[in-house]
Amino acid sequence: MSRAYCCEACDDADPQWSVERWGDAVVTWACDTDLAEVCERLQRDHEVTKLSVSNARKAREWAGIGRTLNEIAKET
Repeated sequence: MSRAYCCEACDDADPQWSVERWGDAVVTWACDTDLAEVCERLQRDHEVTKLSVSNARKAREWAGIGRTLNEIAKET
C-alpha cells in the first residue's frame, strides 16, 4: 500500500495522475513512469474493470483557483 497522494509504485510525492477504480472506493496515484503498472494492479481478474485517470496536478490547481474565487466572492 502506498502513502496517500504519492505514486503507488515509487512513492513519488508529486504524482501526475490520480487513478480511480469504478464500483468500489479505490483511489490511488501514479507518476508518468508508473501509470501503466498502477492501472494493471487495479484491474480485476474476474470482470471488466473501469478506471478513471485524471491529471492530479491540474485537479489541485483548479481546486486552488476555486478556493481563491470563493474567497473573493465572500469579500464582495
